[in-house]
Amino acid sequence: MEEHKFFFSYVRKDSDFVVRLARELRAVSVDLWVDQLDIRGGQRWDRAVEEALRSCQGMIVVLSPESLASNNVMDEVSYALEEGRLVVPILFRPCEVPFRLRRVQHVDFTSNYETGFQQLLRALQIEHRPESILQSPAPVKTGFAAAKPRKIGSRFSISRLSWRWLLLGAAALLLIGLGLLGAWFVDRRPAMPQSASSSITAFPSPSVSAPEPSSAPIAEAPARALRLTIDFTGDCWIDAVMDEGERHVSEKRVQGESIQIDADRTIELTLGSSGSVDAHLNGLPLPLPRGMGEVVRRTIDLETARQLQQENESR
Repeated sequence: MEEHKFFFSYVRKDSDFVVRLARELRAVSVDLWVDQLDIRGGQRWDRAVEEALRSCQGMIVVLSPESLASNNVMDEVSYALEEGRLVVPILFRPCEVPFRLRRVQHVDFTSNYETGFQQLLRALQIEHRPESILQSPAPVKTGFAAAKPRKIGSRFSISRLSWRWLLLGAAALLLIGLGLLGAWFVDRRPAMPQSASSSITAFPSPSVSAPEPSSAPIAEAPARALRLTIDFTGDCWIDAVMDEGERHVSEKRVQGESIQIDADRTIELTLGSSGSVDAHLNGLPLPLPRGMGEVVRRTIDLETARQLQQENESR
């Protein structure tokens, strides 16, 4: 079979399942693209998705009630079918298979993950050799608890887990021993005289003195803080960077979700579709362009909050 690179099409609610499945497929050398693992920081989300959709020769679409209601997922499926790409539907949660995919054999993950995984490998025509995975020098990180190894064929990843538990046990014993040794030294240390401890606690520390209250107008903002609340009326990519470069969120959100962002000074906000959100700043409506698919970048600071407050009071 000619090697294909597969594009993962799904909704955010199914992210945990998709990330686990993508990592395990990569562990058996399946070439694929999934936004949560392959979009680098600073990339335009919408452009990266479009380029990946065009460059991949196949698609794995995860079917669930929410994905059937997503215009993005259905648009991606239509594009792949119209371009003659190989489409492999995965039934993750019970739902009615779309009419356009009913003639395509789907892989059922609703009853048993391991059975579905083996069926998916056969659908992708991947030669699955359990021995090569068990003998791999580096463990595959799936993002799930290592205490429950995945069964491959009729064998289990026992030896690797046994060594891991032995190492963890040795580390725990070492930490307990160090704690007991530290407690022994503390008990043998002579007690500090009461007078000395009193003089230390009574000595004023200049580093904790209260700052002089600022008279700047910007102090009118509530508790010198910004609270941005966003309700999603449709699918939309959001990227928010707070204050000194701390990134609060950079991901795709879907209709019906909400997010709250708190910052002391500034919020650098980027929205992939401003018409798909309702935003409030400190409880007041924040005006945004209403165009569907229109990318909006906006800097929100305490001055923005003060202007909204003044406009609200003048009405």
